[in-house]
Amino acid sequence: MKFTPEVCGIGEPQPGGWCAARRRWTDPASQELVMRRYLGAAERAAYERLSPRARPAWLLGRIAAKDALRQLLWEGGAGPVFPAEVPVGHDPAGRPVPEGPLVHGVRLSIAHKDRVAVALAHRTEAVGIDVEAVTADPAALVRVALGPGELRLAERIAALTGTGPEAALTALWCAKEAAAKAEGAGIGGRPRDWAVVDVPAPDSLLVVSPGGRRHLVRTSVLYPLPAATTATTATASEYVVAWTEVRVPAAPSPIDRFPVTETSHGF
Repeated sequence: MKFTPEVCGIGEPQPGGWCAARRRWTDPASQELVMRRYLGAAERAAYERLSPRARPAWLLGRIAAKDALRQLLWEGGAGPVFPAEVPVGHDPAGRPVPEGPLVHGVRLSIAHKDRVAVALAHRTEAVGIDVEAVTADPAALVRVALGPGELRLAERIAALTGTGPEAALTALWCAKEAAAKAEGAGIGGRPRDWAVVDVPAPDSLLVVSPGGRRHLVRTSVLYPLPAATTATTATASEYVVAWTEVRVPAAPSPIDRFPVTETSHGF
């Protein structure tokens, strides 16, 4: 089957407007082929400066980002767009920045974990996205990132979604990360300063920043691909993805903030 990169991509567009990319290649030669199909000259130079160990995750992030950007363009009526026509650079703080005339001014967020990367783009508004493997150590996650009130919300999420307590706890953590990325500074090693205060819907969380800004964050579980389509025989993980919605509902009255009892962790 002929691959036509100007009209389709490796990434997987998802409901909610974000895009996932998974590592499917099985050898360095296949990775090199994917790299050359997706990266322009400046991006290839940046890729070559990375260590071989860091290249796959970086490339996955660029694939997810470029396909999220192209999906945004296609939804707006654009014709064929090659991946190299939507280069992705970074600002002085290391945040991803779309470059080039087709995507000038578009806001972008990228996250990756293991063999998965996700990206979210919006034409005008700051956005944030995060992905994490469903935790295998709920107690540690609770200890470093969540407060007592949030544990009650996790129980509610698990009951509403049927995904289990581990996925619910991971969703709370991811939602905080996504909201912090939308504000531009990141979570700063202080996850308990960010509070999840409500569950407006089974797939939605309301996060309040340390400064009181509210973020509506949606969540979803990304399930493993069949073993035949992956690049590894290792046990595949389920992942939680959290991404910010641009529109935020009216503030509940009052918002009960949870007490902050721990303010730093090693992530």
